[in-house]
Amino acid sequence: QLSNTAIMISLSGKKALVVGIANESSIAFGIAKALKQVGATLGITYQNAAYEKRVRPLAQTLEADFIQQLDFSEESNLSQLSSTIADKWQSQVDIIIHSVAWADSSHLQQPFSQIPTNGFLSAAKISAFSFPPLCGTLKPYLGTDGSIITISYQGAHKVVPGYGVMGAAKAALESSVKYLAAEFGPMGVRVNALSPGPVRTLAASAVPGLRDYIRRYEAESPLRRAPSVEDISGAALFLASPLSRS
Repeated sequence: QLSNTAIMISLSGKKALVVGIANESSIAFGIAKALKQVGATLGITYQNAAYEKRVRPLAQTLEADFIQQLDFSEESNLSQLSSTIADKWQSQVDIIIHSVAWADSSHLQQPFSQIPTNGFLSAAKISAFSFPPLCGTLKPYLGTDGSIITISYQGAHKVVPGYGVMGAAKAALESSVKYLAAEFGPMGVRVNALSPGPVRTLAASAVPGLRDYIRRYEAESPLRRAPSVEDISGAALFLASPLSRS
């Protein structure tokens, strides 16, 4: 549950698309719950049939207006999503949450110089280059005071053991955020990335040594704790709301 301060934010009447829910511990699901709690109407996507079994029940608990497949390896999925939004939401989107990351787990443990080219390309395609075309496809539906948020990680800036190819992909994602912010800013649309510390999620579980890293984070960070999904959700609410206009 959100704090009373967060509940003071109202997104009533706003339409929020959430991309990247994998299960109930996902950052994307935490943000979706927070958005719902402050009045936003939700549309939720899932990657493929295997994920649909987990995501659909979660989306139903949030009373999502639509639940649709969005596999970034299938180019037709973006145009299908666009058609759904045109139909269900009368071509309006106010908030986009992009929380998508993938890399072959075997490449996370390889020496960086030994990662094959296809490993870089596949990680970058899903984790970074899924973001610009999503924004571009939905650009006509975004109005003034829109907000687009993606999820990065500190491995984009510093070496995190076991993160390897994902660090390079997240660096590309953060660079994309800057260029998209410059493109969408004149429309009154904000583009931001949230970069939390280590969080226990399905995606993070693929990173070797995650538990040890979280324990070290909890021992050395100023607050002596790792961030929670609720912490990240609160930050996302701020960025999604008019409070982040300046």
